[in-house]
Amino acid sequence: MRLNSHIIAMLVEDISDPFFSAIARIIEEQAHQQGYKIFYSSTGNDDTVARDLIKVYRNAAAGAFIIAPTAGIGPEIAALRQEGIPLVCFDRYIPGIPVKKVIVDNKQASILAVRHLWENDYRRIAFVTLDSNQTQMTQRLEGYLESISHQYFPSFILRIPFGLAPAIMTHRIGAFLQLEAPDAVIFATNYLAVSGLRAMSALGANIPDDIAVLGFDDSPYFALCSPSITAIAQPVQAIAQTILEYLTGAGTGRPDTTILPVTLVARQSTVPHSSILNPKQILPK
Repeated sequence: MRLNSHIIAMLVEDISDPFFSAIARIIEEQAHQQGYKIFYSSTGNDDTVARDLIKVYRNAAAGAFIIAPTAGIGPEIAALRQEGIPLVCFDRYIPGIPVKKVIVDNKQASILAVRHLWENDYRRIAFVTLDSNQTQMTQRLEGYLESISHQYFPSFILRIPFGLAPAIMTHRIGAFLQLEAPDAVIFATNYLAVSGLRAMSALGANIPDDIAVLGFDDSPYFALCSPSITAIAQPVQAIAQTILEYLTGAGTGRPDTTILPVTLVARQSTVPHSSILNPKQILPK
């Protein structure tokens, strides 16, 4: 796969999201060193916006695309491939369309999260995710359900529609925590975790005394919280590097799909339940 121009278009869900912005910054720096220019835009997870952006960048003679695809742009992805335009999907992909893709082991990420909480003596482990059929979200939910079933624990799942205002997300998460009274909760995205932390603060819940917290997409924000927040870290450097290798031909011989491992960064929000003195339940069922 080699570029026929020096313009690379990058479409992500939200360029202000720390995960996407970190990858975009790394790609931008490395691409610049190789003589390429990166143009990037946010789709807002909206199919129409994504289609319009692809059309705009095609008209601007973009030589390659890096896309975190929305669910309904399969035809556009297939068309780019048929035209021979270099393309890499990352973070998620559209099943059935054979393109180069760079993803992480999302299912294993949730398995690691549940295992960590189980080993630290938590048993009522909830999962807050997006109400989405995109591959990264379905795989994270699959890992949670498989692990919970394996341990014979009850499952507690809250699905949040994409694009809700932060205040509404916070309210829904707070109501869910009060109803189900979990002793630990896994958030499937970083912004869900932020809304969850706001909800717990409003409820007066102490972390981890009343409820343990584990987020996805580690960030400096989680390390600076008090208590600091345990999180799944995605390998942003490796993701960015692999994407560029695919596009520039340096990845010749690499399989079409690269699945990278994640890392669980343990912090204060998930210390062993047995080490908490006189834990109290202030989230009544």
